[in-house]
Amino acid sequence: MKQEPNVSVIKTAKCPTLSGKSTLTYHIGQSGDELFIKVSANTGGGFFNEEWISLDRIREVLEKQAEGTITAVALYPLFRGKSANTPAFLLAVLIHEQLVETVEGKRLRHALAGDYLIKIKHLINHSPRHQKVRVAKTTAKKRTASRKKPSAG
Repeated sequence: MKQEPNVSVIKTAKCPTLSGKSTLTYHIGQSGDELFIKVSANTGGGFFNEEWISLDRIREVLEKQAEGTITAVALYPLFRGKSANTPAFLLAVLIHEQLVETVEGKRLRHALAGDYLIKIKHLINHSPRHQKVRVAKTTAKKRTASRKKPSAG
């Protein structure tokens, strides 16, 4: 069995499924400099896989597709032997995060967003994990500066 990566959740959000019949809850997580996505809930009855999927792996799979031909079927290699719903749910998340965009005039065809990498960097730079680090460093400096030696006198 494949070991689950040690991932810290940096964002939790909701989005509609591709059909619009139910709502998904998903997490974006981070382990080191790598980002992951997983679907964690579905208000509909469809089963899905709750495995963390690396955005690097997602991008590798999607970049193999011809321009404008991304469909949920393209994501099946990420979920071999898993629930058939999960690739479509993942595509719904990628669309909601604007990492994948709908091809004009073709409702079921998608392409990687032109600024995909910029959006990934934005997710990392605006994650609560990075914000906590900045706050902790600032707080530590303020505490040091505010300590005064007792007067000897």
